[in-house]
Amino acid sequence: MLEKIAVLVLLYTVMLAYDGPKLKRKSLRERAAYGVIVLAAVYLSIDYVWETDWPNLNELVDLVLSEPAKRIVKSVKVSP
Repeated sequence: MLEKIAVLVLLYTVMLAYDGPKLKRKSLRERAAYGVIVLAAVYLSIDYVWETDWPNLNELVDLVLSEPAKRIVKSVKVSP
């Protein structure tokens, strides 16, 4: 577990060191989008390190997109 944490801390440090100066020049919308992506990555990192039974990326995407996808398929379906 300690190795996983060390790798993730190194990863996030390098990522923020590279992206940090560039983010200062970006618009609020771009910074907000970056923040949402980083929050999702942190959530999945915590799930990875502690090996919890929290929903993973596939389950989260399914939860968010399955109902709209069903409605789209239903609306474009042509009966024979």
